[in-house]
Amino acid sequence: NTAQLAVVARVRELYAAARTSEHHLQLYQTGIIPQASQALQSTTANYRVGKTDFFSLLDSNSLLLKYQLMEQEELAKLHKTLSMIGEMTGEKHE
Repeated sequence: NTAQLAVVARVRELYAAARTSEHHLQLYQTGIIPQASQALQSTTANYRVGKTDFFSLLDSNSLLLKYQLMEQEELAKLHKTLSMIGEMTGEKHE
């Protein structure tokens, strides 16, 4: 049946998108955000002893916040994708 094949194809597409989101979240959580946090700590320490300026501190803080926001956007994307899969397959996602 053509309709069933279309649903299966869409679910596979959504599953691939969910896996990609999971991978991105892992990158944010294990690499990008910890590195940005360490950079902010280093910049903060350097600012306190006068080795860097306030704008460097502000940039470092802004970058960390940007990555944290991107992580949350990816998490929302994952939940939306999983909900769409659930709607198509009749399973609930929490």
